[in-house]
Amino acid sequence: MNFGPELERIRHARTRLILALAVLAISVMLFYMTPWPVHVREAIVIAGVTVYAIATILFVFARCPRCGHLFHNVLGFSNPFARRCSHCELPLDGDDDG
Repeated sequence: MNFGPELERIRHARTRLILALAVLAISVMLFYMTPWPVHVREAIVIAGVTVYAIATILFVFARCPRCGHLFHNVLGFSNPFARRCSHCELPLDGDDDG
């Protein structure tokens, strides 16, 4: 069975999470390194935290297309570096031998 588009969504969620972490880091650096008024800097950090929170939620709740369980979570623990589903072992790259 071809799970390509669903697995592509999970890969994109991982990429979005990494980019959101970069946005958060840049927003925190801007907070400390710019002479802008405090309310502007706080708004930038709040925006960075919001982007990161949304990306994290989309990543954590990504479901495996084969078994329907959360792809990266098992028993409440998350492995963001998992290359296979934590439940049915579906590979993220789509090369399923079984």
